Amino acid sequence: MIMKKKLCILASAYLFSFFAIGQEIDTDSLLIQATRSLKSKEYPKALEQGRLGIKMAPDYYDFHMLLGRVFAKTRRLDSAQYYFNTVINNAPVYKDAFTNSITLSIETENYNNALQTIRKATNLYPTDKEFYLSKLKVLQLKSEEEPLTAYLEFLIKKYPSDGRFQQLLRDEKSKHASERIGMDYSLSTFNRDGVGPWHLTGLQYIHERKPLTLVGRVNYADRRSKGVSIRSGYQFTLESYIKTGKRGISYLSTSYSSDLLFPELLLSASYFHYFNSGWEGEIGGRYIKTSTDNKIYAVALGAGKYVGSSWLNLKSFLFFDNGENYLAINGTFRYYFNTKYDYIALLSGYGNSPDESANIIRFSTLDSYRVGAAYSKLIGTHFIVGGQLIFNRQEYIKDKHQNQMDIFMSLQYKL
Repeated sequence: MIMKKKLCILASAYLFSFFAIGQEIDTDSLLIQATRSLKSKEYPKALEQGRLGIKMAPDYYDFHMLLGRVFAKTRRLDSAQYYFNTVINNAPVYKDAFTNSITLSIETENYNNALQTIRKATNLYPTDKEFYLSKLKVLQLKSEEEPLTAYLEFLIKKYPSDGRFQQLLRDEKSKHASERIGMDYSLSTFNRDGVGPWHLTGLQYIHERKPLTLVGRVNYADRRSKGVSIRSGYQFTLESYIKTGKRGISYLSTSYSSDLLFPELLLSASYFHYFNSGWEGEIGGRYIKTSTDNKIYAVALGAGKYVGSSWLNLKSFLFFDNGENYLAINGTFRYYFNTKYDYIALLSGYGNSPDESANIIRFSTLDSYRVGAAYSKLIGTHFIVGGQLIFNRQEYIKDKHQNQMDIFMSLQYKL
């Protein structure tokens, strides 16, 4: 009898372990299937499989992670955050749960929640640099000077060999307090007899503070033909950049000249708004009064995007000129290296932009196509050098074209 009972107990234990192993195999298989559904974008199927997995194995948190990812992909962000937070609170060994939760909080501008999650993550993973960089990103988005400066100083001490934190701190301080003087020179040559070269020299002073930046500029142009100066003149410009709220900057500019080489009066105004994920938008207007008393109006629209270390921008101008309408478009791709002064750029455009009016004879419906490249470099801590090369294929009268080549050089000194 005793032997019979022992055999029954052993048989029961064997059957129990068999079914337990079978369930483990089933849940693992189900997770693989659900992951495949997610990768193939079969989201309803992935949701069904994930919910079944949680029902079968409530403590198997890979299914919670999967549901969080599915909801994030389908833009049901509150549900996604719920599942990631469930994992964080019950199984914090899943580091990806912290990463995904922080990303969602940043995307929805819930910065306080992001900072709370980062605090938990850094307590559990004190050597993981990723979470410290996430906090830096949040503080940059919040645009609060003192916390960001203090945190950069902390990162410099924690990662002394990472020079980018020192540079970011310098850039952050320079955003709010900087003085620069500079000069630039532009040489324009043409393939048409009797035209050029043109010389354009500029002097500028930049006064930069936290809420307001002022730029004063003087341009001198000398246009020549066959080695003889045929016309010269000055242009005076005052620009301002005003911080408007946490995410906006307003730009105002006035240029005046009494010489025929420049517009008599050029008034510019734009508002720049900075959105999530590196997007920015511009809306503005331009007013141009020429020396012949012609009045031209323009609407400016632009959009830009930061992608890693790159910046892409497209800006358009729609002109209204005595019953005629015409368009100008500028495109810029810029890749940054160490600082905001270190970059290479590719430029393209169609039409005559009022923001580049110093070397333009007139605004008109005539065609003008240009491409070019630019380079800027901070040398040491004081000198900024730059260069630019632009090729312009333009129509100077109807059906008559010329090639214009502009070589631009600049030097600034940071006081």
